[in-house]
Amino acid sequence: VTLTSVCANTGQIDDTQEQHRVISRNLALIQVTLLFVQLMNLLPALNLQSGLLQVGRAKTK
Repeated sequence: VTLTSVCANTGQIDDTQEQHRVISRNLALIQVTLLFVQLMNLLPALNLQSGLLQVGRAKTK
């Protein structure tokens, strides 16, 4: 969002074609970010389901 504001304020996206490029890149970045966040949320659930992650008390000496 900040980069888009800077580009708009400095006149770098006055051209319609450049506006489409910036919008497309921002949408792609948002999609990649959402995919990463979803993956990070999915991994603990998969570990719990498969039993790889043991939830319980830690062993003490």
